[in-house]
Amino acid sequence: MKNGPVPEELLEELAMQELKYSTREKEKFNLGSSPSMADQFDWETQKLTEADPIRELIRSMAKEEAAIAHLIHAEANQIKAFTGQSSHFPTSPTNEQISDFQNALARVLEALAEKQKLLIKTLELSKRLLKQEGNKHG
Repeated sequence: MKNGPVPEELLEELAMQELKYSTREKEKFNLGSSPSMADQFDWETQKLTEADPIRELIRSMAKEEAAIAHLIHAEANQIKAFTGQSSHFPTSPTNEQISDFQNALARVLEALAEKQKLLIKTLELSKRLLKQEGNKHG
């Protein structure tokens, strides 16, 4: 393998995946836009190796994984509250309300699964970039 700077096509692939996902999620949840940390960070004045941003990305992904775990736990608590401790549906919901609840739960879990897929792809790309960076210096 040829050693050199991080291939632009890998960085572009990663950026495009994140852009596709974030755009889709903003539309799905009607989220507004705010300046990203990358827009606020002065890359010119920082002395970073090529691997430092990748390591920061991996740290960020670990935090996202923890957030996903908390969201799944919150959904489980909602299911318990809706069905009751003994699964006797204490609020006596109609079939339509049960169906609506299931559909809403499915949408949330689908969004979390999509985020998981994106995180896995990002991690795979990050590993390749870190390996290439290690080959360049080692």
